[in-house]
Amino acid sequence: MKTLEMAFLNSTEGMSGDDRELCEKLWAKTAELLMPNLGKHYKRFEPAATAWGNEINKPYSVILGCSDPKSFLFFYVTAREAQEKAVDFHLNGFLGGFDLGEKFDEDGLHGFTMNPKEGAETAVQVHLLWHLKMMGGGFFPDAGIYCVPARQAVVTEALNEQILSDVGHYAISMVRFYAGDGDD
Repeated sequence: MKTLEMAFLNSTEGMSGDDRELCEKLWAKTAELLMPNLGKHYKRFEPAATAWGNEINKPYSVILGCSDPKSFLFFYVTAREAQEKAVDFHLNGFLGGFDLGEKFDEDGLHGFTMNPKEGAETAVQVHLLWHLKMMGGGFFPDAGIYCVPARQAVVTEALNEQILSDVGHYAISMVRFYAGDGDD
């Protein structure tokens, strides 16, 4: 069965409780965000006991930056790398549906042409939809990371700098998505 891991970045600012209580509250917040898409983009989800080949031994698979900054940074960076790979995959899938060419006009100005390949319409639409949803603040399970407070899948440089300068006020909920019923 196909599964995907994804990190949901949350702020812990203003939250109170011990580590276990914080993890429980953050998992509830993550699950609430995921429920509307249950059955649409994934059949089920759960806290990820492992992600990208690494064990997560935390309550609800929530990694608190204030308690374990090293693990937080590891999964944060890994999630961003997973997102970069997903962006490349979907961009190449989109562009692969076109014959790309170059042209020059009578003034010698350089331009590009994109002619759709026959039979590639569905793939082009799927990959384009992925990019549009990401740009619009949504996500698909292969997005790598989603910033809950900002309601965006893309970590801007400003947000990245903010996170890295104050890791203690952030947490990551690691989620495993299932594409169908059953276990791994």
